[in-house]
Amino acid sequence: MSAEQKTLPKSAVTNRTSFHKVLMSFIKRPPLHKKLSLLLLLLIIVLAGTALSMICRNSGKDTGHFSGDRAFSHVKEIVELGPRPSGSEALKKAGEYIKNKLAESGLEARDGYFTARTPTGSVAMNNITGVMKGAGDDILIIGTHYESKYFSSQVFVGANDGGSGTGVLLEAARVLSIRKEQPFTIWFVFFDGEEAFGEWSATDSLYGSRHFAEELKEKGLVPKVKTLLLLDMVGDRDLSINNDAYSTPWLRETMHDAAEDLGFRQYFNGPYVPIQDDHIPFLDLSIPSIDIIDMNFPWWHTPDDTLDKVSPASLEIVGLTLLRMIDILEDRFAH
Repeated sequence: MSAEQKTLPKSAVTNRTSFHKVLMSFIKRPPLHKKLSLLLLLLIIVLAGTALSMICRNSGKDTGHFSGDRAFSHVKEIVELGPRPSGSEALKKAGEYIKNKLAESGLEARDGYFTARTPTGSVAMNNITGVMKGAGDDILIIGTHYESKYFSSQVFVGANDGGSGTGVLLEAARVLSIRKEQPFTIWFVFFDGEEAFGEWSATDSLYGSRHFAEELKEKGLVPKVKTLLLLDMVGDRDLSINNDAYSTPWLRETMHDAAEDLGFRQYFNGPYVPIQDDHIPFLDLSIPSIDIIDMNFPWWHTPDDTLDKVSPASLEIVGLTLLRMIDILEDRFAH
């Protein structure tokens, strides 16, 4: 078997053999049919090339398309670690997995360790950032939280709540890493400590995003951050993304425009309600921010937020819409 045959699926080799037989049959035709044969031959060459291209793409050679299945595989890996509340060994393992995948996509993975004061005491946390350098110094942040809420009375793995956003971000990082260079630097931020340890309050919630925003302020980086695009609970099989009332209005419009461009508008018609999430500390710094979230999830904060509730199709819809939003923002920032 030749080296070329080793790199192609078996179906591709069979198709090449069949094409060779058809080609020889045209060459042997009498002169009367040569013109017609030539036209048909050209058509066959075009179709064969298209088919071969599709075969190679289906064999995994096309890596530029956002894959809901790939995003789902990341969710699966995270969920199989079990409950992963802040400070747990399972979350440390999840963090290592995230950093490894970011590195595979060619990104610089940075740890952001800090200690949070919680109602249960001091907890070690880590915001993980994947840095994709762009042509300019301006920064676009794409974020999600990756920990699961702690429950003493139930096993909670947070497949959708904490897992789904993580899967989409890792797949988006892969896709964007093989695109042309962006005009801005992109930070993929995985926030720790989004969940409250007791009752949700201004001081018992959003530990990672509050710490991250404070660091931006201390380092004088706030003017460089153009937007925050936050993902949370985006894997529901019955996808209905909310229109968060706190989110920056023009970013909600950008989300709608992106979904409309892709034929996904029906999945972004959720209720207009105010939602407390990791975008709030950035809004407090006047950084345009949006929370892309589906709160209409019956299994929220229950033991039934499991892998079977997450849909690869929903992850792909959100991922493609996210990438389209980035394209629109690229055009916006260029002017």
